[in-house]
Amino acid sequence: MNRRRLNKRPADMSDDDSQPKRQDDDPSRTPPEDANQSPDDIPGTSALQSISSNLENRLTVVPIEYSQIEESEYNDGGYLRVSPGKVYGGVHKVVKYLNRGHFASAWLSKRTDNGKYEVLKVSKSAVKYRNSVLKEIELLNSFESIQPHPNIVKVLGDFETSNGQFSHVTMVLEVMGPNLEYAIYSSGQKMHLEVVRRVSKQLLEALKYIHNFEIIHMDIKPANIMLAITDADVARLAANVDPSHESYDIDITNPSANIVVKLADFGNRYDKTKPPSIRVAPTCPYRGPETFLTAVVDTCTDMWSMGCVLFEIVVGQLLFDCDLHRTVEHPLVHFIMMNSMVGPVPRAPYEGNLRPHVINMFGEDGNIRMPPGTMAGSAFVAIALLNNLNFDDANDFSELMHKFLNYDMKERVTAEEALTDKFLLPNGGKTSSGQEMVRQNRSQESSNSPSSGWNLHAGSSIAEEEPSTSYAGEQQKPEDGPSHSGQDF
Repeated sequence: MNRRRLNKRPADMSDDDSQPKRQDDDPSRTPPEDANQSPDDIPGTSALQSISSNLENRLTVVPIEYSQIEESEYNDGGYLRVSPGKVYGGVHKVVKYLNRGHFASAWLSKRTDNGKYEVLKVSKSAVKYRNSVLKEIELLNSFESIQPHPNIVKVLGDFETSNGQFSHVTMVLEVMGPNLEYAIYSSGQKMHLEVVRRVSKQLLEALKYIHNFEIIHMDIKPANIMLAITDADVARLAANVDPSHESYDIDITNPSANIVVKLADFGNRYDKTKPPSIRVAPTCPYRGPETFLTAVVDTCTDMWSMGCVLFEIVVGQLLFDCDLHRTVEHPLVHFIMMNSMVGPVPRAPYEGNLRPHVINMFGEDGNIRMPPGTMAGSAFVAIALLNNLNFDDANDFSELMHKFLNYDMKERVTAEEALTDKFLLPNGGKTSSGQEMVRQNRSQESSNSPSSGWNLHAGSSIAEEEPSTSYAGEQQKPEDGPSHSGQDF
């Protein structure tokens, strides 16, 4: 089952097949201009909501493909056999299994010295996985030593563990809530536009921070963007023995909610200040055209991915669906989707860096050849209107999408530039008085149409290793699904 098509939570399914509705068209729910947006506030709640944990729209997420570790995977190069109740690293008593990714497994633990809950990310024993986790630890520690960022997941420590035969690296992380992928696809709710704006700006702040250090994340996607949760939520997570769902004091439909997100999973990051190395291409739906056509990447590669994420949050669907990502035909299919959403894919921005096997894809007009009858253009305004944005917001959304999805890497918007974009300003830069603030009373019908219906010297050249799947961080297998409780490793 394609989890990108799911958008209901069992807790409140109705008798009909109605989809989640955006709350933006209700003027009474528009936040005041001075709504507190500090990431230091209570995650997921407004000031009034923090009085009570009984939120009207409590965020309940359902793991779609909860993945246990198979017995055969506890082998040479594989996972460590972790036992709940056992203490690791001297003070970390394992509470329960969260999930696993291609590089590591994730476990909720409770410290025996101070009672605090933390997450243990335990690498596989293969050298390449241990080294990847060690490099991630080194990077996150460097961030912490220079200036911790409120929108980057915090590393709390690390240690090595051995079962007497194989050695594993364990990274200790703060406990986070669900990732954005869960919030989008398995909560049955749609994020209020004001929350979209604040979440997007927090992500851009994180990208601005790492890009200033010449770090390219290389895997920006909803599964690697975590929602912060309260201590009470962490305690509930620890106590919940039912893996079929998790519930949090987060209301993504409330325009005043102080939602805090943090960027996670730097396992595929690329450091421009270090010698070229083998890298993994971004997860397929979030790949910029340069990653198909060339071996060149730069910080702007993250910005293309950011545009895809913004679209996904607003619309509730992938912008570029990669169901065929493992086939020989997929690159052309991906370019057809780019052509229909952004416009013809030109050769000029990539001249001199093109991979030999893609040169013949371009026609005499200088663009990638398309099958007869393929339409080119942009449907962002129409899609935004279908998702209950008013006309001004829809136009601003379309303009920002084209800035993120600029084919020319040198001209693509930077994180710093995007932070000041009109679409991301509170209320879209509108004043709190007058007709401007009244959302158009658009249809509340579902806007989650399949993506196939949407048709209405830059960087560093380095060796590349293709990802083994389109949906998971660190070459996770498709059947793994997003990790339980949002701990994506």
